[in-house]
Amino acid sequence: MYVFIDESGNTGAHLFDEEQPIFLTVALMTRTDFDEIYSRPISNLAREVGDTQLHGAKLGVTRIEEVARPLHKLLQRADARFFISRVEKRYIVATKMFDLLFDPGENRAASPHIYMMRPLRITFAVKFAAIVTEEMAKAFWVSMMETNADRARGGMLQFCDHVLALLPGVKDQGLVRRIRPAIEWARQNPEAIYFHSDGRIARQGHLPNLIGFGNLMDGVEAQSEAWRRPVRRIRHDRQSEFGPALRFWHQLYANASPERVPLMMGEMFKAQRAGGSTFEISTSEASPGIQVTDIVMWLFSRLNRKREIGLDSWRLMQWVFRRSRQNDFSFDGVLGALDAQYAHLMTEPIDEARLDTAREQLAIIDAATMERVESYRVEKIARQIEGDKTHQFRG
Repeated sequence: MYVFIDESGNTGAHLFDEEQPIFLTVALMTRTDFDEIYSRPISNLAREVGDTQLHGAKLGVTRIEEVARPLHKLLQRADARFFISRVEKRYIVATKMFDLLFDPGENRAASPHIYMMRPLRITFAVKFAAIVTEEMAKAFWVSMMETNADRARGGMLQFCDHVLALLPGVKDQGLVRRIRPAIEWARQNPEAIYFHSDGRIARQGHLPNLIGFGNLMDGVEAQSEAWRRPVRRIRHDRQSEFGPALRFWHQLYANASPERVPLMMGEMFKAQRAGGSTFEISTSEASPGIQVTDIVMWLFSRLNRKREIGLDSWRLMQWVFRRSRQNDFSFDGVLGALDAQYAHLMTEPIDEARLDTAREQLAIIDAATMERVESYRVEKIARQIEGDKTHQFRG
């Protein structure tokens, strides 16, 4: 199996660009090497519209329409599949804010069930984001991208202060009761919270390019399993800024454990994606597969922005949609998927016995959380005493 990837909407770390709120990553997937088999037909199509390669933004609606029908037939012959990752940049900020304060692996006062159960995690993250103002979100993001550790931590503390100041005015006081202890604990124990990222690749891991790539690797793995074929090669359009980071993350995915582990609510997780595959950065000129991906992505982007395309282009995209998987990492996308998967749990009646059991389990979780808080307090005091002793000895 062979994969050809292109992306659009790159603004780097500038996630609040009003002109490009969405980052797209698209993959063409074929059982055989598309570049090797279809190089000449793609070159011929490009020559028919007076160019040396297929590039959506350069060709535009009219010239793409001229090649849409033969391109459609060519992709049918290749039995192609697609994956489309749509990332809303502001939703990234929302998830990063929530991860900062409510990951129980770092924050001893965070309720584990809220973070570990996906429906609760998404719901709380969206509600928390609604509390935060635009100005606060921008300042938070600047601190997260900060290269100086002290300035980054200072920004985190300021963010906590601003959130705590807003909580008295929040209507949903049930939400406030759940989140306030974790925010206060992070404010009091900033040394326990991982916020500053050392190194460029680590910071780039927060950006849409790498988040979209991670979502795409999920789709590649799903298609590999559906076809029961290993991924041989992934070819990505040239990225001068993110090439090293993409290679790094591909290595992590490809060499991770292939074992499946259970998560909460019956979900299973496997860390490995495209095990044993190679990863290449290529120019679009050298890869017909990337050129085709660019055309599909350009048409998808126009449809996503409610712009017109030609009739044959629309027929091509209808066929693409029937043969594609999509991941919509956005406020509307994740809430819609959540509602589709778990809506029945919110509407079915719950008897009093089940409610009593749930209350008992919640009380146990809360008691264990308080124990973790107290344990850290004792450990912190012990470290301070030990530090004082060391300082006295040196003195």
